[in-house]
Amino acid sequence: MGHPQIDNGTPFAFEPVFTADEELRPVIVTVIKAIYEFDLRGAIRLADEQAPVNLAGEPSTDAPISSYKYEPEVALLKLATDVVLIGHAHPPRGGVTQVDVGIKVGPVKKLATVFGDRFWMLLPRYWQQLRDR
Repeated sequence: MGHPQIDNGTPFAFEPVFTADEELRPVIVTVIKAIYEFDLRGAIRLADEQAPVNLAGEPSTDAPISSYKYEPEVALLKLATDVVLIGHAHPPRGGVTQVDVGIKVGPVKKLATVFGDRFWMLLPRYWQQLRDR
């Protein structure tokens, strides 16, 4: 039996994921991804370019061990919708050293304080411990 044919009639990226449930029955999970842009006034619009669904994720760096820049967009169990904000913060004029930024989607509001470029570095002695494992 072939896979079912799915007609994505939306402007969003779509990826079918074929898997099995606890009793090994075939299941299809639909992953839909929409990218929106918004400006400083809060106006929102669908982005002209819709990136494909990223099943594997993307690390932050080329280092052997790295955090994710973009997490995998599929999971065996996902209880809610993901909302991810990727952007840059520029402080207002006046020499401030930090600025609060945030996003609100429906009743959910998330805030972050931005206070300069940050990076993660593994010290050389820890690299050796990782290689010896």
